[in-house]
Amino acid sequence: DTMSNLRNIPNSELFDSETNMLAVSVDRRVYHRIYLTAEYAVDLVTNGSTDCLERAEKVISAVIDCQELHQDDPHYGNFFWEKEEGIVEDLNAVEFVLIRFIPIMLRYPERLSPKLATRLKMAIRIELDEVARIDVNLVYTNIVAQDVVNSILGGQLLADEQVIKRGI
Repeated sequence: DTMSNLRNIPNSELFDSETNMLAVSVDRRVYHRIYLTAEYAVDLVTNGSTDCLERAEKVISAVIDCQELHQDDPHYGNFFWEKEEGIVEDLNAVEFVLIRFIPIMLRYPERLSPKLATRLKMAIRIELDEVARIDVNLVYTNIVAQDVVNSILGGQLLADEQVIKRGI
């Protein structure tokens, strides 16, 4: 049963096949959480089975579809916290997505189709630019820690010394 691989992935019971995202219900409303869906993509790609990778392609694309791509938007490159928002409300969303997507590209780039790998790498590039613009205050230690990791690893992924230096 090829579907057993999918059932063994944490949070698979939350998968919404209409949106290719994980859905949670809060006060009888359904929300599709971007960071939770990005984490799900990590689990799918890490598993590496054919059925998991097929779903991962759809899941990663669905997350990237929730990236702010209007270049005149002050939060260009960031992500919605939930698909339903349709706008960037939590500036830290970008860090929560990067911390999941960069390791996928560093560890398993061959598990993604070339088209999706290229799209994901482009998304990571503009995410890292957004992180640099936000330049979070050091009092937000968990976000700063993610920023450091994302900048160093993202710089390595993109072979960009300036991004690496920002993390150091």
